[in-house]
Amino acid sequence: MPVMECQSNGKPGFKFGESGTCYTYTAGDDTSKEAARTKAVDQGKAIEANKSATFDIVKTDNNNNLAFGWAYVAITKEGEQVYDHSGEFVSDVDSLEMAAYAFNLAYRKSGEIHIGDAKGYLVESLMVTKEKLAKLGLPEDALPQGLWVGFHFPDDEVFAKVREGRYKMFSIQGTALTEEVID
Repeated sequence: MPVMECQSNGKPGFKFGESGTCYTYTAGDDTSKEAARTKAVDQGKAIEANKSATFDIVKTDNNNNLAFGWAYVAITKEGEQVYDHSGEFVSDVDSLEMAAYAFNLAYRKSGEIHIGDAKGYLVESLMVTKEKLAKLGLPEDALPQGLWVGFHFPDDEVFAKVREGRYKMFSIQGTALTEEVID
């Protein structure tokens, strides 16, 4: 995906792809413009580097229509910030943990590509943090910091899409407060 021009709050900017964060600059200020373009390029590099293994479904149980994997990874086990497929990130693992608990208490269901009635039901959830890894006697770099989930899909037709690889990853549906990050 290329770096694209964008606007945010009436200011020109650059972003990586269609959904990246718009990094604004002051019109007529070449230094500011180049800094915004550099941020968009850096965001693109981070997104591309993180695409390979962060949110994929990594285990299925075909006999019981179960799928398991990372719903969201905030920090890799190497300590690197993860940018999601929208170019956004969660810098505060505690906030992700509270959102995970709210989801578990209030929703526990999965639609099909965020559309329609529930097709999957949460059966497993583990929010991995440094503190929990320590309590388990594991080194803090044993796993990424994020939300691991398992879902049961009672509808064989929907689970077939998981099994066939048409649905390859989990995606958290919801709303969040976002803020522009300025270096």
